Amino acid sequence: MKNRLQTLWTQVVPHRGPCPMPGARDVLRRVDAALDAEARPQRRPLRAALVLAAALALLTGAAFASGQLALPEGSVLDRYFSWMDGDTGYAASLISVQPLSAEDQDLRLTVTSSIADSNEVYLTLTVQAKTEEGRAFLRRADLVGDSLLDIEMGGIFGGGSKSISGELDGEEPDCLEFSASLELGLSRTVDIRLEAPAGRLSLDVPVKPIRSVTLRLDAAGPGAGTMDHAAGGPVEVETVTLSPLSIAAGYTTPFSNCGAPLFYFLWQDGTWTTMGQLHATGPSGSMAQKEDTFRCKSSWKFGAIQDITKLEALVFNGTAYPLDGGGPYPVDTSHLPVPFSIPAGEELPGAQNLSVPLFALCEGLGIPCGWDGERAVMRYRDVEIVFTAGSGTAEVNGVPEALYAPALFQDGELWADAYPVLCKPWGLTLRYASENAWADSLSEGGDKAAYWLITP
Repeated sequence: MKNRLQTLWTQVVPHRGPCPMPGARDVLRRVDAALDAEARPQRRPLRAALVLAAALALLTGAAFASGQLALPEGSVLDRYFSWMDGDTGYAASLISVQPLSAEDQDLRLTVTSSIADSNEVYLTLTVQAKTEEGRAFLRRADLVGDSLLDIEMGGIFGGGSKSISGELDGEEPDCLEFSASLELGLSRTVDIRLEAPAGRLSLDVPVKPIRSVTLRLDAAGPGAGTMDHAAGGPVEVETVTLSPLSIAAGYTTPFSNCGAPLFYFLWQDGTWTTMGQLHATGPSGSMAQKEDTFRCKSSWKFGAIQDITKLEALVFNGTAYPLDGGGPYPVDTSHLPVPFSIPAGEELPGAQNLSVPLFALCEGLGIPCGWDGERAVMRYRDVEIVFTAGSGTAEVNGVPEALYAPALFQDGELWADAYPVLCKPWGLTLRYASENAWADSLSEGGDKAAYWLITP
């Protein structure tokens, strides 16, 4: 067993010297605990396998605790939480990196990383060729498009959302890499099926949601806009569930003017953050109409994994709701920005998004915009951004950053496809919305108004 553990250690943490062997008592204690649940005739053949399994668990735990077991390249942290900055140690500690595989003579299907909360499951996986026949299969197959690779929640998927994306590893691939996100249903397993040339490969991946905190608010207040109703409306919030990955709420809102809860976050060090600064996207979920109101269960995904152990309270309508279970108390939120909407312009030549009216954006944020007829200088959250009419670059704290298309001054407004340089430096969430899509869908003729919904 020692040789097999040394081989595993060398593969996981090469150039780290000899394997730190697990203690015999710890291994046997785990084995005996596992065997207690088995019928006695089965105990003997299981013992050797369980000794190795327990030793592997102890070994992997030792490597992870010592900081030597790194996340695999292209993990869920890279794929789904692109706004991570600074130290990612806490985020990495929440992600499962224990590989889980199924294979035949040609292919190996492996889950390489995963994380889940009560709303969503994220995972990454690879399909690796072992033979020339396996490589030929990967080259000719669109595994997702041809429905050869299927990922579902416990085989009972339906009604929720899921996405699967994959990419080649080189022009003559030996391996395909995939990532997937699924709404968490009643099941606590993810079923992965690959229709391989030699038959189906199957994996059942257990889902263990990370810690979350549920708060009972039972409070009413002003709501933010939604993608279908940029103006927003009042909301009555019942419960909120907060995890490092997302925030979810159960609430009601008027049928005629849907709103979404406007939350702020008060941290233990006294600082504040907004939904925009957490790059929260959404909402997604369900709604049911009851008379003249919508009853909603919605969630927003964070763009980075949050350390909620450092969060003092969730704030709604001037009231703080502590995460430690303490009683709510009033707080001053008058200094915090609120979401707003601005008109969206036409696509600029070569742009990838509708254009943003920069003067209107500054007005909505409540910041000055220095304009000399050629250059616009704007400063928000200690980051200065300069746009120049006709230029395909902007300066972010003096550093040139490429735009998708040159900025355009037209009819008294400076328009820019500014998404790549505005959102991250200023902590904004920018979403394409409609002034009132519901009303527009009931009217005859005419196009829906195009808006950007800004969450500062």
